[in-house]
Amino acid sequence: MSAIRTPDTTYPDGYVERGIPLYMLAAFLGLVLLMLRRAWPFPIAWGLAIAGLLLVVLLTANVKPRFRLFFEPYWFLGCAAVLDVLGSWISRIKRI
Repeated sequence: MSAIRTPDTTYPDGYVERGIPLYMLAAFLGLVLLMLRRAWPFPIAWGLAIAGLLLVVLLTANVKPRFRLFFEPYWFLGCAAVLDVLGSWISRIKRI
């Protein structure tokens, strides 16, 4: 699933930085859509907590997969949020 990602970046010294998997971007989009939908106040607190934790992880320069483990369930919940919001929009359009 991580094979579908944004383009890699190659630096002059030969270091290759892998791109971001697209499901991470979809999860971020899902969180933003839930915040804009204002269906419940939890996405705002959830988003701030995840952003704070991500900041701490990135400040310590931990790019190893074991530090990413905490975020994995939230990525899938965010992807499900995209489907939920799109489903509610489609059902609302069908009622019109």
